[in-house]
Amino acid sequence: MSQGLISLGSLRIAGWLATIIVFALAVFLGKATLIFTVIIMIYALLMLKEFFVAKWLKSHMFLYGISHNFIVF
Repeated sequence: MSQGLISLGSLRIAGWLATIIVFALAVFLGKATLIFTVIIMIYALLMLKEFFVAKWLKSHMFLYGISHNFIVF
């Protein structure tokens, strides 16, 4: 992005496409997988909005890091 090789719009399209593919696979793999996928996606959206406490989280960097690394496990 910084070098102009790919646009933000292209990344948005790729992100939406990847999300659709993930949900389609989750539906195909069964109810448990779909539920787990929905939980992960909700958590990812909360991270995107920094859990609606961005200012507080930025002043507590340890918790900020933990909350954003939790999804890796």
